Amino acid sequence: IGIEFGGRVGLGNQWLQYRKPWLQLKSDATSVVRILRALVAPQTKGESKRAASSLSGPLVIVVLLWLQVRDSLIAALAFMRFLCVNLALLNLLALPVLDGGHIVFALYETITRRKPNARLVNVLSNAFAVLLIGLMVLLLFRDTVFLRHFFGADRAPARERPAPADASGPLPAGPAEPRDEAP
Repeated sequence: IGIEFGGRVGLGNQWLQYRKPWLQLKSDATSVVRILRALVAPQTKGESKRAASSLSGPLVIVVLLWLQVRDSLIAALAFMRFLCVNLALLNLLALPVLDGGHIVFALYETITRRKPNARLVNVLSNAFAVLLIGLMVLLLFRDTVFLRHFFGADRAPARERPAPADASGPLPAGPAEPRDEAP
């Protein structure tokens, strides 16, 4: 969804840029449209690659939300607002399985005064459902790789240190009682 981990993780002010709610919603929508435009019709060389590399799936979104909650409740609510605007705009894309696709079919029916071919609608819906599920699986894999790297799971585990030599002796038989003096 166009989120990058940069600087301090859990930074809440990137979700709260404006005091007026309508300006903030406009900024959120503009961010989403900018990423979609960069993916579909890049203006400069490498722009679509940068936009694609900044996309994240459900795992990174959940981790980022967790980091925002740890930072503050306001930052988490602001992130949720951004996420809701993002999902609303993505849902309006003219893909047959999304609401935008249903709007396109309804407009077609209104303009031509006949229903679209049911078989065509079914084939398109199934094909785009498979594509969207494939995209989610790809993003889930990328999220897993990214989070392993981000949290350091790709580093070698620390070796166990051997126990000190004096700790290898037998344990005392009775319960330990506090002492008044050091041994």
